[in-house]
Amino acid sequence: MHCLSTSIIAALAVILSCGGAQGQKIYGACTNYEDIHPGTFPENPMPGQYVPQCNQMDQFEVIQKHPSTGYKWCVHPMTGEKLEGSDVKPGPAQPECGKCFTALSKFYFGQSDFQGDGFFAPQCDSKGKFSNPQLGYSYSWCVDPETGIKIEGSEVVNTFTKPAVVAKCDGRPKRQLQKVYGPCSNYAETHPGSFPEKPLPGQYVPQCNNLDMFEIVQKHPSTGYKWCVNPMTGEKVEGSDVKPGFLGGLFSNPKCGKCFHDSAKYNINAAMWGIGGYPPECDAKGLYKAMQGGASKGLGPTWCVNPETGDAIKGSEVAAGAGEAKC
Repeated sequence: MHCLSTSIIAALAVILSCGGAQGQKIYGACTNYEDIHPGTFPENPMPGQYVPQCNQMDQFEVIQKHPSTGYKWCVHPMTGEKLEGSDVKPGPAQPECGKCFTALSKFYFGQSDFQGDGFFAPQCDSKGKFSNPQLGYSYSWCVDPETGIKIEGSEVVNTFTKPAVVAKCDGRPKRQLQKVYGPCSNYAETHPGSFPEKPLPGQYVPQCNNLDMFEIVQKHPSTGYKWCVNPMTGEKVEGSDVKPGFLGGLFSNPKCGKCFHDSAKYNINAAMWGIGGYPPECDAKGLYKAMQGGASKGLGPTWCVNPETGDAIKGSEVAAGAGEAKC
């Protein structure tokens, strides 16, 4: 499994560097940050205005720099959350970011030397250190938090389809579904108490899938209400609430925008097999943005779509470098 997945990641790096993919980004953390923090990426920033710096995988650059003050600091590559105390004054010195942040960023380019299992990314805590235990496709294991080096003999075989007891890295066995470290775990990091080890009866805990994205339809275990969220951010679609219905709401699911579903599918395919084509871009309601393609990233052709279905509007495509589709 490890050799196959390593080749997948290597192929992904090649795709990103070749003209065929035109260096296109996936629809990831940095773009989502723009969606939920309007004005973060202004088209015409004021002189000296800070604009988060992203890499070609649409993650945050681990080291951010303010163009006006010259200060530098570390951030989590998937959330943009600042590592407190990492600020460095203007000059040649670079901030010391946790090795896990750097390994996580490199992982998606096939450059990481992290001793993982298959193509599962290293899991980091909020300080940039490696989390314990690490979870892979077939087993879990303990690591040195500073270096990520596997502690020999700590491996515990995992199952993929049901909860398993994972490696005892702190003397306490933990039961949880294995998953990659993505936006749902990051939500727990930035919203303490969202994933309590022992939730109170009826307490809402965000529901995640095995790629650690948010389940598009969320449900409150106490009230029975359901609602839609953006699978990458957990942001609620206002007005999507559905009251409990027949058999506790079994037949009363909210109607979430098709773009959210397609975005989730795209990210799953990208994680499993690499990137192909352009990821769908969704608005806050889960509808397709009128213009799709590579223009928002400065890449590729653009075209207009039906906001409800995502179907391309015939004759609307504009070639790369020839402007943007008029939608």
